[in-house]
Amino acid sequence: MDVVLINSSHNDTNHLIMDSQMKRVTEMLPLGVCYLATELETEGFEVQVLDMAVLDEAEIKGELEALVKAPPKCVGISSSTLSYVTAMEVATFLKNKLGMDYPIFMGGYHVTFEYAEALKSNMVDVVIRGEGEEVIGRVVDCLGNHKHKSLLCDIPGLSFLMEGKICSTEPDILRVKDLDKLPIPKRSYLRTDLYRNTGTIISSRGCVAKCQFCAAGAFGAIRTRSAENVAYEIESLYKQGTKNIYFVDNTFASNRKRAIQIFRILEQKEIKINCFIEARVTEVDEEYLDLLKAFGVTSIQFGVETGNAEVMKSIHKNITLERVEKTVQLCCQKGIGVACSFVIGHPADTEETVRDTIAFATKLKRMGAEPAFSIMTPYPGTEAYRKREELGVEIQDWNFSHWDLNRAVACTRNLSARKINKLHSEALLTLNAI
Repeated sequence: MDVVLINSSHNDTNHLIMDSQMKRVTEMLPLGVCYLATELETEGFEVQVLDMAVLDEAEIKGELEALVKAPPKCVGISSSTLSYVTAMEVATFLKNKLGMDYPIFMGGYHVTFEYAEALKSNMVDVVIRGEGEEVIGRVVDCLGNHKHKSLLCDIPGLSFLMEGKICSTEPDILRVKDLDKLPIPKRSYLRTDLYRNTGTIISSRGCVAKCQFCAAGAFGAIRTRSAENVAYEIESLYKQGTKNIYFVDNTFASNRKRAIQIFRILEQKEIKINCFIEARVTEVDEEYLDLLKAFGVTSIQFGVETGNAEVMKSIHKNITLERVEKTVQLCCQKGIGVACSFVIGHPADTEETVRDTIAFATKLKRMGAEPAFSIMTPYPGTEAYRKREELGVEIQDWNFSHWDLNRAVACTRNLSARKINKLHSEALLTLNAI
């Protein structure tokens, strides 16, 4: 075996190897890891995928012990901020069992921006910053075949330790320019029965927006797969029995022409599906909504984030409350399900503005929408993290396993962490009472 790719779990525990808990069924396949595995297989590597998110602690322990008994040439670990603690526990476990020279690389949002911490632990040899498909084969070849570390200097978008110093190659963040050149990600690396939505598709990367609390914009302008390429993947899933498609693009609807082309191709092939998409309220109008519904779009999620106009400006959302209300009303009238996400605890938030948000979310729910609340969390890569001192954001809990959007890990100039938690609870109780 050349390499095992591990998707680390979002466990709130520091006892990954010892404790056990109930098995979870997760909503989404770890499609990013599947992309990397498929790319490696295409390049001739033997690869396996281990998704810890759908295993209980006893199963994880068994899988890791089996890996130690028959180790691959190297291991890659994907980590978000929430799963970073667990990812480092896995790396430490493998290093302790297989020796400090055993090669481990890591990727994902968190280490893309916070690679120094991972490398200085000496438990991670290489960090791939950004989208790794175009370089992962060279990384596996170099690490797995124990080639001299100096060869890493020729691979873009990496950070690694050499002679006690952190070396980084350009660019700062890897971005795949032509997404059509990537192979369609294979789901067969995973037990699909452990996922509620196996029809997850990424049809674009990047984001058109630069929201203060979101890191998606740090990965650059939006890049899209062609309509033909996306339709081919949907057709493949359809033939396997998948009828529900969840586009996890940050803004699927932003390219109207491409979206309509995708659905036209499916229509010609007599492929009927139900779709969930995410969009900005400024991207859809009545005519577009009519088309989307006709093509099988049953639900749309809008990022609203606040019910206060001044806070809306401060977070660079570039939408108006009036447009939100109008768009939600149109969706409800046409029988399209609407989910609206809100964030409590923005740097500009006060107790008064949060109550504006609760009131606005309540209004939307009475119209037929399904609002959801989370707590502003200054993830690495976001403006809220980079400029936290300037914005008055003070991180008070650095245990990343607590950064689950449901508890305040930071305070602002206007709101304590305790107050943010209290307002979040108030928001949930208010909605549940409707």
